[in-house]
Amino acid sequence: MGITVGVVLLAGVLVAGGLLLLRDKEDPKPGVIPGPTAHSPSSGGPAPSLPPERRFRLTTPETLVQGRFVADPGQTDGGYFGDEDQSRLAGLGVADATKTARAYESAPAVTPLAVLRFSGMWGKVQDPANTVENVLRFVASSNSNASASPKPGFEGSAEKETPAGVDADTVVKCQKWNTRKKSKDESDEVRIPVCVWADHSTVGVVQYLDGNVAAYGYQPSLPQTADVLAQVYHDTRTPAG
Repeated sequence: MGITVGVVLLAGVLVAGGLLLLRDKEDPKPGVIPGPTAHSPSSGGPAPSLPPERRFRLTTPETLVQGRFVADPGQTDGGYFGDEDQSRLAGLGVADATKTARAYESAPAVTPLAVLRFSGMWGKVQDPANTVENVLRFVASSNSNASASPKPGFEGSAEKETPAGVDADTVVKCQKWNTRKKSKDESDEVRIPVCVWADHSTVGVVQYLDGNVAAYGYQPSLPQTADVLAQVYHDTRTPAG
């Protein structure tokens, strides 16, 4: 699913859920994501190959991030990679790819209201760093809108992140997508953090937004979003049989 669609869906959910009334606008408090938040440097470069016990596949469980997110039954699209054939996915750097995707929303009684979109694939990844760059370009092209003015797009360069809990042979990069609403007020713009991981067998894209974006203009930082990715990585990645 595209980034812009994700923003629209989030806005609709937030309004319907009355989230804008949950906090004092003078004192916005970013949502707390449970689990690891410390960043640790990678302990090594990508392995040239993986033994069978180090190969992984991806699942889409009913809950993610220690129960903070639950699967959204109303969203069943195929994610970023759903319409792509094997040759296109191989061009991104994933051979013999199998695709998966699922949409999630914050669990009942969890505030602030939030949505999380996960798209992934698994197969054989020769060069995780190159694949991450390819996937970021693919995400940008998937969300291009030639008729929009001003045009949405990624800001700056992708930043490498090292969230705790991610294996040393996994590359993680994040970048902010600017919806660039046509407004004189820059605070009207929504910048959506998008994070991508790749190791030698799995690739994942995580797009996360919570209600503080609409209520206060608060937007998760790239490291914060990478921490969410690390937990999605932990929850969805399982040894291949």
